[in-house]
Parts: sequence; structure tokens; C-alpha cells
Amino acid sequence: MAEMATPSSSTPSAKIRPFKASSDLKVFRFLLGAQLQEPSASSNSAALFSPLGLLGWAVLTQFFVTMIGKGWPSSLRYLVSMGRYPVPAYHDSSLIHHGTEWLTSLPLFIAPPIILLALFEMVHRPRFEDEVQRAIGEEDMRDIEGYYGSAEKMNDSETGRKGAWVLEYDQRIIGLVTLDGRKPGQNLNSVVDLTVDNNHKIDGPDSPIASTPLPKGVLHIRRFATSLSFRPADIEDDLLDFVADYAFESPETTKLVIACRPVPEAAFARRLKKNSYQAVPKGSELEVPIIGKPTHPRPRSGLDKVVATIWPISLEPRTFVLTRESYNKALAARQD
Repeated sequence: MAEMATPSSSTPSAKIRPFKASSDLKVFRFLLGAQLQEPSASSNSAALFSPLGLLGWAVLTQFFVTMIGKGWPSSLRYLVSMGRYPVPAYHDSSLIHHGTEWLTSLPLFIAPPIILLALFEMVHRPRFEDEVQRAIGEEDMRDIEGYYGSAEKMNDSETGRKGAWVLEYDQRIIGLVTLDGRKPGQNLNSVVDLTVDNNHKIDGPDSPIASTPLPKGVLHIRRFATSLSFRPADIEDDLLDFVADYAFESPETTKLVIACRPVPEAAFARRLKKNSYQAVPKGSELEVPIIGKPTHPRPRSGLDKVVATIWPISLEPRTFVLTRESYNKALAARQD
């Protein structure tokens, strides 16, 4: 158990302690679901302000202003043309006219980004909602203490170091982290795999999920979540330091890996790099999933492939690794 503040009559205490199913289960799952759903909104804004998103914004604005409206305001055309475009004289009402032009054009300027954000939301939200449902129903989340071990049975004698912890502040859970040494890097079965589409009949038993275990000595931070309102207090650093200390306490641990999406989760990716994690190359044997893959994945249609090709941002996860050497350097820096 890690104390993070000295209890006093005026200052609430913060501590990292082992997960307890009897009191923490609902909040644990809620916090994890909120963390997995969070990139949905940031993905929309990232897509809008990507080069392709800005191009679409400009094209839609040009279409709305020229085809639906009466063209660009005359004062703007005058400025853009460096004075070569004549501004009609409206006598005493010229200022009122120019103001009216801008006001009537304002909805045409606002509509394109709203339309694009709605489009991105239609694509992103269902994907992340599906991932939340799958993650909450995965093997480790169905029985957290059974998978990661309870506070009394958390050890590394049978598989690898493993555990589930919560960050508690003033009797509130504001963060969580799990370390998987049991099936590190492997896809986990989910209850959603038991739901078979009525339009498809599957003969025989389910085929096992194809996944490759990590090399010996590599541990996997499978679940990581924090309360958004407490992140300015660097609680992500506290959890990352804690789980790294626990993992590398064993001499058999050589590396620690975690996955995130660098585009919609840019802040967390920067946080990982700050804590000496490095992105591994695509196709590396150290790659791990954020959530597991379906036992029977739905075939991708031609439209899905086209959309994935032209989509303005990548939602693919990247794996970050902390080596023992990097950990030792970071630990020395913390102790100085």
C-alpha cells in the first residue's frame, strides 16, 4: 500500500491500495468504461483539425457560401483582393449593410464544422461504445480478484507478477491500474463473444482467439484509468511509478508494456514518454492490445476499407515499453 499524502485534520489522505471487490467493483468498472469512452470526443476534434478535416471544412464552407448563400461578404472580398474588388457604396447605411452581410453569412460559416463533427461522432462513438462493452465483459473484468489475485493472494509464484490496485483520495477512487503477468499481451475472451448474430450460424465450438504471448519477463499494464478532474495533480505519474516499482521489484521482470492511441490520447502518450516509456515499432513482438479481438470478427466490407483508407486520423493503438535500464534511470532521478 503506497501512501501519497500525510493524513491530517485538514488534508485528506491519498493512497494506492489493492482492489477489493466488495467495495470497489462498481466504481472500478465505471472508471474503466469512462476512460475507454473518453477518446471518442477527442477523436472528433483531432479529425476536424487534421489536414484532411480542415480541407473538408474549407470545401464545405465554400459550397455553403457560394451555392446556398449570396457569396462571400463584399467587405471580405475587398480585403482579399487588396482593394481591386470594388465595394458598392451604400451611403449612410453602408456599415449596417456590411454588418447584415456578415450576420446572414454566419450560419454558413458555422454549419460545416458542425456537420463534420456530427459525421465523425457517428463513426467514432459506436466503435468506442463497442470497445467499452467488450472490455467490461473480458475475462479479467468478470472476476478481477480471481484473475489478478486478491490482496492476500497477490504474488508471483505461479505465473508472473500481477495485481489490481486503486488510487483512493478522501475515500473516493480516482484511479486504477492492473498488471497482467498471467496472460500478458494475449487477447482475452469476452461475454460478447457468446452472443452470436441471429443471421449467422456457427457450427462446432468457438475457435480460440489468435494471440501471441509476450516474451518471458515482459509484463503488461492491461488496465489504466484516472479521473479527469484529478489529472492536473499528476495522479497518472503516481500510478505509473507505483506499478513500475512493483513490476521491477522482481529480478525476472525485464520490460513493462502498455498500449494507448497516440492521436486521440495524445496527452497520455506524452505522459508515458515523460515516464521513460518508448513506442515500439509496428509488428514488434512486444505489441499488446488495448482490448481483445472478437472470436469471430465481422468481415470488413469494401466501404469500411475505403473509409479506413481516407479517414483523417488513425485510431490504431501503439505499444509503449519501459525497459529495466530506463526504469533504473528514472528511479535514480526520482530519488535525487
